[in-house]
Parts: sequence; C-alpha cells; structure tokens
Amino acid sequence: MSKVDPLVSALVRQRISAGLSQKAVAELAGLSQPNLARAESGRVVPRLSTLRAWANALGCDLWLVK
Repeated sequence: MSKVDPLVSALVRQRISAGLSQKAVAELAGLSQPNLARAESGRVVPRLSTLRAWANALGCDLWLVK
C-alpha cells in the first residue's frame, strides 16, 4: 500500500501542527510508535479503534458520516 488515506494525512498534519512527535502521540494514544509510523506512511491500514485513539490523543473528534 503506497497511497496515504486522507484521514491519516489529516491526523499527520494535526500532529505536526501541534508540534508533537510520533512517539509522544503514540504514548498519549496507547499505541506503539512503530505502528503509528507504519500508519502514517501508508504501509498499513489502521483499524477504527486506532484512528479513534490517535484522534483523541490529538484532541480531535472522529466522525463517521453516512
């Protein structure tokens, strides 16, 4: 997988804007830094639970809209 999902891209932009490292966000979200790095690079598709924890760590809400 090489294309990064727009939601993942938005979370990466938010992390960078907040001045946080992958390690810091991973710790806040209860994730491992290597898993976060793989998700950010598009090598893995993160689970919804991962996206939710990631967004919460950044102070963001995650909405699913039909």
